[in-house]
Amino acid sequence: MIELVKTLVIIIIVLLFLFLWAWPISFPLLIYYIYKKNKNKKYFKSTVINKDRYQNNGFFNNIQDTYVDINDYKLEWFGTNDIDVLKRHFSSLFIDFERALNNLDYNTLYNICTPSLYELYHSDLTVNLKLGNKKIIDNISIEKMVIYNTTKNDEEQKVYIMLEMKSNSYTMNSSGKITSGSPMLPVKEEFIAVFVKKLKKANEGQLRCPNCGATVTSTKCEYCNTEFKQYEFKIDTIRKLV
Repeated sequence: MIELVKTLVIIIIVLLFLFLWAWPISFPLLIYYIYKKNKNKKYFKSTVINKDRYQNNGFFNNIQDTYVDINDYKLEWFGTNDIDVLKRHFSSLFIDFERALNNLDYNTLYNICTPSLYELYHSDLTVNLKLGNKKIIDNISIEKMVIYNTTKNDEEQKVYIMLEMKSNSYTMNSSGKITSGSPMLPVKEEFIAVFVKKLKKANEGQLRCPNCGATVTSTKCEYCNTEFKQYEFKIDTIRKLV
């Protein structure tokens, strides 16, 4: 035991001597090591600890802990007493929206979005196409949904929804190379979406045929005879949480 202590002392003395002898090199290295270690601690706190905090608050994979579905009184505003039926309806609307983005289906986007949201996504898609980028959204499914509020006045009804969507999402450039994401690894994303329904006929926007683009007044185009969906509720805003 004594021999081991002596050996350790000798090693420490030798290392200290070498450090002092080569201080122009060793001292900057020591400062860099301390800086790097401190930086890694800060990074760990910002990415891991904060992530755990958000997970516990329901912002990642447990939205039911943070948001609660609307009560029976507000549920009656939709003419149903089954919240699951309502969730399937809005899930279908959101999936149609994502598929329209994926397929660059501007006419369906026009019919399912409010004018301001349509212009936003139309401009975004146009810019990406000019840059040669295309975002692919495939295998879409709604994993969770909470309809946590709805408001109503004489002109419109708004529905506030939080949902978790799973999809294979990735970006491809003009040469077909994947620049971000992966077609093999599904990702989960959480969104808050606001749907709006105009209650006065005079305030309703015009429909556009998804086949020929003609402006129509019903869900069957009088020019090319294409039948399509009419979206009673339109998406007004979408915000990604994470």
